[in-house]
Amino acid sequence: MSGSEIHQRQESYTRGEMPVLAYLLMGGNIGDVPQSFENAIQYLNDSDINTIRKSKIYQSEPWGFETDSIFYNQLLEVKTTLNPFELLDELLRIELELGRVRKNSMEYTSRIIDLDILFYSEEIIKHQRLTIPHPRISERMFALKPLAELIPNYQHPELNKSIKALFAECKDEGKVWAI
Repeated sequence: MSGSEIHQRQESYTRGEMPVLAYLLMGGNIGDVPQSFENAIQYLNDSDINTIRKSKIYQSEPWGFETDSIFYNQLLEVKTTLNPFELLDELLRIELELGRVRKNSMEYTSRIIDLDILFYSEEIIKHQRLTIPHPRISERMFALKPLAELIPNYQHPELNKSIKALFAECKDEGKVWAI
């Protein structure tokens, strides 16, 4: 399956025997977020989602809504044999296990933990449950900064630009800093 193929059917995925690299962004702004990240990493490693590398932890201003709480983000490079939909289901289960409460609203809100799939190998997936690459990577400095730390030369499979180029072009003026 090449990265240029666009998959729209969940049924076309089966569990792979060969592990693939995926990039996950953890975020949150409620409670002891760095501890929530450590707990999430432990759950991931117990779930056939092996952490290979992780970025520094970054703090940032809220994006998309107003709150007094600073956000934390950290990028994980993981290896897994789960297909992208199984990976999504596992991330949602871990969020729930760590106390995430999802509201039925599409509005951005404060959260204990958020686990997003930014990239899954070089796949392009457009499905009602899942879009990969994450559709707003190029608009969010809080995602691009940790990506630029770990994989600056990675080529975005849909935009055909490196992370380094997307970082340089990003118009997001929100402050993002490593801790």
